[in-house]
Amino acid sequence: MYASRLLFSPLKLCYVLVLFISSVITCSSVLAETKAPALAESGPTGRSAPTMLVQNKRIFILQIVDHPALNATRKGIEDELKEAGFTAQYEVAQGNPSLSAQIAQKFVGKKPDILIGIGTTAAQSLSAARRAHPIPIVFSSVTDPKLAGLVEDLSHPENNITGVSNFFGT
Repeated sequence: MYASRLLFSPLKLCYVLVLFISSVITCSSVLAETKAPALAESGPTGRSAPTMLVQNKRIFILQIVDHPALNATRKGIEDELKEAGFTAQYEVAQGNPSLSAQIAQKFVGKKPDILIGIGTTAAQSLSAARRAHPIPIVFSSVTDPKLAGLVEDLSHPENNITGVSNFFGT
């Protein structure tokens, strides 16, 4: 049973996601022997934000449906990525699981540095599409990542996939 209280405000959630995404990209960069990140003094919001020296990362966002809450999440992620010096391409699957799977396959074919899934079906599509690839996935707006088959253990996500749930267990 899940409570209907949000763990984070939408803005805080987006900031947390982007910090995590930057960390994943940093780890990928270090592993690939590229330049490591530098930290900015502070962004326009007054918060310290990571600024990558290598700006040509391929980041793709898959959103399951056009909905005000999910759009706000995506906009927050895009805004925080922009502040950190990144851009991301996104597509919306219009609530269609088959289209979500096709978009996920297309994104994986572009050899991304990171994939972001907004909504349970989007995250599941990305996870299924990249099974044979070590592409990191960050998800958002997934109520139960364990039940969705994204992770086996909420406290220790595995298989290069993690993210935030919009609800928490009681």
